[in-house]
Amino acid sequence: MSERLSAFGRYPNVKLYPTVKKPVADRLFDTCDLYFDINYGREILSAVKRAFLNNMLILAFEGTQHRRRYTADAHVFSDARDFVKTAATLTADRRLFNQHLALQRKEATAETVEVYQIIRGVS
Repeated sequence: MSERLSAFGRYPNVKLYPTVKKPVADRLFDTCDLYFDINYGREILSAVKRAFLNNMLILAFEGTQHRRRYTADAHVFSDARDFVKTAATLTADRRLFNQHLALQRKEATAETVEVYQIIRGVS
């Protein structure tokens, strides 16, 4: 993990996992709502796809994003201020968050579990 990224660990609302173990990663993917695709290195643990499949909203920077197809155009930023402002706005308004999550699924041409249940005739 870079020094620049590690510096964010000084904030009380930031928890960094420089050498995350699988059980911890599994728990994070199951419990978190957001995934920030911001590392310059290789993608680990198929993280972006896994975040998408776990219904996490993915936010990324233009120069760092991985697996572009899972991130909505509106969630890819060139400016850190816009990234932070969007993250703050979406976490403060659950209805807006859900709209952006639906946009992400739509742009990735994904369907919800409910749609597949309707197609299969399962209620």
